[in-house]
Amino acid sequence: QVFVILHLGAMASLTPDHGEQLVKFAAEDGPLLEGLLHVTGTSEVAVVCLHPHPLMGGDMYSAVVGGVVKALGKLGITTLRFNFRGAGASQGTHTKGDKEPLDVAGAVAFLKEQVKAKRVLVMGYSFGAAMAASYARQRPGDLDAVVAVAPPPTEDLTRVTKPMLVLAAEHDEVMPVDKVEEAAHKASAEFRIVPGADHMFYFGCHEVATAASEWVAGWVTSAAKL
Repeated sequence: QVFVILHLGAMASLTPDHGEQLVKFAAEDGPLLEGLLHVTGTSEVAVVCLHPHPLMGGDMYSAVVGGVVKALGKLGITTLRFNFRGAGASQGTHTKGDKEPLDVAGAVAFLKEQVKAKRVLVMGYSFGAAMAASYARQRPGDLDAVVAVAPPPTEDLTRVTKPMLVLAAEHDEVMPVDKVEEAAHKASAEFRIVPGADHMFYFGCHEVATAASEWVAGWVTSAAKL
């Protein structure tokens, strides 16, 4: 698979949000990755947040990812955002989506082993959304739900079996909205359109953060009743 797009989107903040701490953890196949961890009062539920394409300027400081992290933190939900292999100070080289799901696996394992998270969700933006879908398809038993923002309409997306929210930009010039909606429906995912937004979310970044965080909070409430 080839993922052609992505950059920072909106205006990225190159500093950690209040409460985040720099951490290091290993991808499942070994490369050491850098991340920012925000642990709230309870860490029973945690969210891994995945950034857009590293070859197009994407990293963990993406404004879309940062906005979701901040919104989740306000709701008391632990988060971990990190740089994929080859991005920032993370070791390794970019593999066009081949081995990046192993980075996600390392992040999930870190949250379960070091933070003692019992339920882990994965959120991703664009390339990050593709990696979230790929990981969810390959390892459905290792995560609990997915949030995909402006995802490529890949076969992986259609085969996600976990609860999933798919957010599409109304004027996405990269990921055809009708194709994304079709893929979301095949996966029985909840599908929403962010009005006025394009793929970069110069407009709509706040709406993404609100929709994603509220959906995650609703999922947490529902899961607690099971």
